[in-house]
Amino acid sequence: MPIGILSPGTLQRIVLVSVFVSMGCRGDGLSDYQRAENARLSIMEKLQGQGVKLKEKNLDVPAYIVDMRGMTVTDALVDQLGELQNITELDLSKSTITDEQLGKLYSTTLCVRCFKLNLSHTGITDAGLDAMANLGVLSELNVAGTKVTKAGTERLKKRKLDDKRIPDFLRKAPKVQF
Repeated sequence: MPIGILSPGTLQRIVLVSVFVSMGCRGDGLSDYQRAENARLSIMEKLQGQGVKLKEKNLDVPAYIVDMRGMTVTDALVDQLGELQNITELDLSKSTITDEQLGKLYSTTLCVRCFKLNLSHTGITDAGLDAMANLGVLSELNVAGTKVTKAGTERLKKRKLDDKRIPDFLRKAPKVQF
């Protein structure tokens, strides 16, 4: 149908629909922010449904204290944590976390804002610490009751001190508790 035949009201509706589509409105009435917030709440519910304890922190973005003490850690659970983003404290003590899973958590930006990491009484070894690529702001590390050695923690500290991606004021070696 040629445009000249469209009524003014129809042409106005076509223009409005094209404006909404270009602005990100997908016809469900939700903004991109609302969609992102719904996805965040959904992943929180999934994690909590599996026994993960979450506490929100007020930073410049949504951030979390994550308590997984004593839990069985699966690869799927690690993937779901990856969807959460911005973990500031992570307690994995007495859990089944593996070296590979720890490496996966720290291969993404998930734990870049993580100040405290508790790995006490887990099966983590020096290999797990070596696999932690993005140390970010890590300032406290508990490895009591693990197979982690002083040499392993020294390598981790050196990597953090040498990481030029970390601002100087945050580039401090973490305190390690054995």
